[in-house]
Amino acid sequence: EQSNKYYYYNFGSVRVNWSQYANLYLRNTGQEPLQIRGIYISGATFWAWSRCPEYLFPGQSCLTRVEFRPWHEGYFSGSLRFKFPDGNIIVDLYGWGVRY
Repeated sequence: EQSNKYYYYNFGSVRVNWSQYANLYLRNTGQEPLQIRGIYISGATFWAWSRCPEYLFPGQSCLTRVEFRPWHEGYFSGSLRFKFPDGNIIVDLYGWGVRY
């Protein structure tokens, strides 16, 4: 049975054409190795780099770094998804592009 867990991260206000970064850590708190089937980013102003392996062993954690870089003023949203055999962890991403 598939199950999804939802979280969110708000980058707040970021200057147009500047970058704000967030380091998101995934940790296996279970007793069995966790297979990561994929990591996906969506949203036109968001990018991600991940150091997560295909299998995360009990107690092990890995880093995914997300960048928010707005190219105009206004509200932006996207999501980061970790895909597993039995579901997903979805992190909704938000931010505002502003001019100072």
